[in-house]
Amino acid sequence: MADTLPNLIPTDDDLNHCLALLAPSATDESKFVALLLLPRLLDQKDPQTMHRVFAGMNFGFLERLMKTKSQQEAEIPEETLKSIAVNILSCFCSEELIQTKQMTARISTLAGLITPNFTTVKDGLFYRNRKTVGSHAIASLQPSHIIHHLTLQPSPKSFSATERTLTIVLLRHVHLNASAILASAPSAHLSSLLKESLRTVMLPSLTALVRTRQDAVKFEALGALREMIEFVPGEILHKIEKEEPQRMPIWTNSIRVGLRQILGNSTYRETALTLIALLLRHFGTGWLFRPITAHPPSARRIEKSPAHKTPAAADEEADARFSALVVQLACVETRLLLDKLQDRVEGRRRVEGEREERKEGEREERKEGEREERKEGEREEREDKMLPVCYEILEAAIRVLSEAMDAVEKAEEGEEGSNDGTFDAELLLRMQEALVETFRAVLEYLKDVQDNHADDMKAILADMTALASVRVLASWLAEEASLEKEIAAVMRLLVGVCHESTSTPTPIIDLTSLLTPAFLNLTSSAFLRLSFLSAGGHIAMASYVRSAGPAPDRVVGPMQVLAGLAAVAGREVVGDTELVKDVWEGIGRFICGEPGDPEINSTDSVASSPDRPHPPRAPAAYSTARRPGCHHRCEDVLHVVRRGEGRAAGR
Repeated sequence: MADTLPNLIPTDDDLNHCLALLAPSATDESKFVALLLLPRLLDQKDPQTMHRVFAGMNFGFLERLMKTKSQQEAEIPEETLKSIAVNILSCFCSEELIQTKQMTARISTLAGLITPNFTTVKDGLFYRNRKTVGSHAIASLQPSHIIHHLTLQPSPKSFSATERTLTIVLLRHVHLNASAILASAPSAHLSSLLKESLRTVMLPSLTALVRTRQDAVKFEALGALREMIEFVPGEILHKIEKEEPQRMPIWTNSIRVGLRQILGNSTYRETALTLIALLLRHFGTGWLFRPITAHPPSARRIEKSPAHKTPAAADEEADARFSALVVQLACVETRLLLDKLQDRVEGRRRVEGEREERKEGEREERKEGEREERKEGEREEREDKMLPVCYEILEAAIRVLSEAMDAVEKAEEGEEGSNDGTFDAELLLRMQEALVETFRAVLEYLKDVQDNHADDMKAILADMTALASVRVLASWLAEEASLEKEIAAVMRLLVGVCHESTSTPTPIIDLTSLLTPAFLNLTSSAFLRLSFLSAGGHIAMASYVRSAGPAPDRVVGPMQVLAGLAAVAGREVVGDTELVKDVWEGIGRFICGEPGDPEINSTDSVASSPDRPHPPRAPAAYSTARRPGCHHRCEDVLHVVRRGEGRAAGR
């Protein structure tokens, strides 16, 4: 009906006349005519006019139109009346107007209009009203009839894929905007509303769509899940996990099933890997890494035949193999990203050389170069985001692999209860091989960083990608030391960043604490121990112990490293420098009790020798009896020393 009206050139008089027709005292017929004319008179690029019309709008009449019920004798169809109201509301979707009470109060009614093929609602509500923010928007989704319309659960025939996708867009923007508000201005009320909406609407609906849909809706739901897990406050997610112990496994299992299909799609693989990393961060490793229930050998041989596999057994095996697939994909992606990082450095050097040779008059060539630089910048931004994602998955895999290998060893030794559920040995070996090759690439990358920065540790500490690489490498080196040659090549970097971070007043990360478990593992190898000493590792550990002061929890690890080195290297470590000697004496005071302490005076104490005399007795201030919790830490250090002396005696 509105489409048959001629084009009008709006004037102030026309707008004044329309607004007068919308006055509460005017007849419904006058208001209806005004609403038909108004969209053609509005210029949405004129904020002053839009605010003027908004101030004079009769929102009560719009509400009545949207709630109109069909009547046989009606001259105008119900859908037309509702479309007129929605069209008017869609004009007021600027950043400022959309947040007003007049607009947020309409969300409940607008949501109730969602029906199949109602294109006006689709265009007006979803495309323009997605900027709605705040507790008003979240609260409007809470009533049961609204949730009924927006749970995304109707049968496929009820809603088209486009309509479902747009529904997700609306819900996603409402929840993400609410999360942004909470980040800047915490609110218990809004936090509670957001938690309930996620628990009752978003998580059940989106996980179901990721699992069941095979069209664009699956990928839109995947993106919405990824954004919400990333930006919704972590405490809200943890509360949901605690309150939904039975439903949470159902939701994560739905995600697993959907991700099996999505990971094969290169377009959405990065989004899938990002979601996996976020879920690992918030909900731990159990949802992804699942053991296979152990079976007797005879049963295993039978199950190798696909014809004899039950659906449950096949699904269990697919679950286990899925985690291995995720790790392998993360490994492949990591190696590709590291290669691109190295190419990036070489490319920058080449571009800088070309710039020096470029003549000033070649403007077009410069413009083309700038466009290429922008594209390259976008690619680099994506790569910089994805590398930490892959590293997070690798760290989780390292933890699980370590625990699983221990379980396999116990199972082979026949320990009771150790074979109730474990990972398939073949899958573990495959993951381990993938990790070894990946960390070979990480070590190669860090070697290039070490060489390019000419051992400038301050520059390396300012490189976030290098720090992330050191972090993930530390996790791996705490469990593995197979690439001895490659590890030795970057030992200067590993020791150097520890020493530099110790001397930095406010380091971004405590690298010494992070790398100490790795150093404990590496120094058990004679070759790597020599490399560690040559790089000044013992001096870095001593500096850290001295700077930590009376903080036992911080110094126990470095003290264990020093004690282990002293036990096997003797006077070479103890008397290397005055600093190390002083710190070693401090270790002696720390681990020794007062005279007469039964732990120290026992026959199992550290034996004296010409090379390693007893450390001096501790004064009263260092007595273990006066340092709560210190006794067990002392035992740990003494254990390392005794073990090292035993090895030395064996040689």
